[in-house]
Amino acid sequence: MKLLNLVQGSEAWKAARAKYFTASEASIMMACSKNVSRNELLAMKATGTEQEFSEWFERNILDKGHEVEALARPIAEEIIGEQLYPVTGVSDDDTLLASFDGLTMLEDICWECKQFNAEKAALVDQGVLPEVDQWQVIQQLVVSRADKCLYMVTDGTPENTHYLWVALQPGNEQQLVAGWNQFAADRENFSPETVKSEPVAKAQADLPALIVELVGEVRNSNLASYQDIVLERIRSVSTDLKTDQDFADADSTVKFFTKAEKELDAVKKQALGQTATIANLFSTVELLKEEMRTKRLELNRLVKAKKEEVRLNIITAAKQALAEHIASLNAQLAGHHLPVITADFATAIKGKKTITSLQSAADDELARAKVEANQVFSRVQANITALNELAADYMFLFQDAANLVQLDQGHMSAEVKARIADHKEAERKRQDAERERIRQEEAAKLKHEQEMVELKRQEAEAELQREQQAAQVVATPTPVIGPASAANEPAQVNIPAEPRFKMPTGRRQQTEEMISVSRKEYEQLQRDSRLLAALQAQGVDNWDGYDSALESLIDAA
Repeated sequence: MKLLNLVQGSEAWKAARAKYFTASEASIMMACSKNVSRNELLAMKATGTEQEFSEWFERNILDKGHEVEALARPIAEEIIGEQLYPVTGVSDDDTLLASFDGLTMLEDICWECKQFNAEKAALVDQGVLPEVDQWQVIQQLVVSRADKCLYMVTDGTPENTHYLWVALQPGNEQQLVAGWNQFAADRENFSPETVKSEPVAKAQADLPALIVELVGEVRNSNLASYQDIVLERIRSVSTDLKTDQDFADADSTVKFFTKAEKELDAVKKQALGQTATIANLFSTVELLKEEMRTKRLELNRLVKAKKEEVRLNIITAAKQALAEHIASLNAQLAGHHLPVITADFATAIKGKKTITSLQSAADDELARAKVEANQVFSRVQANITALNELAADYMFLFQDAANLVQLDQGHMSAEVKARIADHKEAERKRQDAERERIRQEEAAKLKHEQEMVELKRQEAEAELQREQQAAQVVATPTPVIGPASAANEPAQVNIPAEPRFKMPTGRRQQTEEMISVSRKEYEQLQRDSRLLAALQAQGVDNWDGYDSALESLIDAA
């Protein structure tokens, strides 16, 4: 907060207030004031004609308020436990101004003092901040960044002092800022209208007194001239109702005719009392009475129909303005849409009598709905940005994004993060299962290859053994028995120096090489199996990482 070195109530202070949106105007801007309408404040701000501090206002409100504040300040300081100083400050962005009845030195507590009012005091006793002062207090807290405000209703005496503590609630500041932003937009688009005073019905000129004297016959009567005047009056009544003045005149005429009809009834009864032959009198009276009644009913129906037409037109125009505002916001949401923003214009204008008050009430409700739409728009827009940032690579998880972006930002972010975390965990489990499946397949394949190599080795060794045995059998010398000697000496056996059959050198070498290769393949497969297990233990789960990991394992070996 930036403090302004100004004395509250001074001319410089009044001049400074004209440059900002002030706390005392906040309730008017939010259509919570009973004395000034939002449209009136809008017109004053747009045209620079605000006369907020008239002589009467200063004498009866400000001066008296300062007296009460002076009496109540010690009471407030005792409650707070610190001294209070009247100051004026503006928000850091130089848009909002607040004049504080009191602020502590650390600016952590502010004080708002209101003159005693029985209705406000009753609300305070119930722990309720009066709506007419709610937004003034909220703006003071927003500008000062104080922790809380001591709101007090008092006449300066302890026995008539009622107070409660007020702190900002979630959304208060956003709603206040949105309200002023919408007010600023309305001010820029403001189109001044001709200021109309409250219509006053034209005074109805009295009809001439109808005189009838009867003694068996009508002796004296101005009935003929009376008839002419009444019929002329009836025919001059306008039924084209457009303005508040027309409605006021019509209402007055209806009441006038009702009164005149009753007077004619009285004359009729008077004439009957004179027991004369008064057929002409009665027929004339009945004629005039019927003419009045017809015109009265016609005017009454017109007044009701026109009022209903005006109300309907105002409501329709307000609904259209809100729909156009929401459409302009939706156009900025990249395919998303705001939720339904409700505005009860019919209830807002209920009980209003004049066109001005009807329009003002509808405009207040329209402004409220626009502020709500702007707040929702800001939330949805922020959620769209957050969703695009948080889930840039996971948008397939958010088919319901249209609903998600309408949640509170904290809830939406939590939901997005939870879904992504769940997806990552599921994907991790899937990848782990896939790696386990591949590992098992590779292990089974390796085992099969080892078994096949071992089988080949065994077959090769068996074949080699069979060939060696066969070679040994062929290579065993066959004894050559010569003729016996005369002395019956054993015959001589001639053993050849070299076997007659020898295994081909090429075949033997081929068999030995086959056995050697099988042994090498088997040993290599055993090494590969151990390396695969080591690599998987290190977390290498794809073939691309095997080369560098193998080098590390080989270096370590």
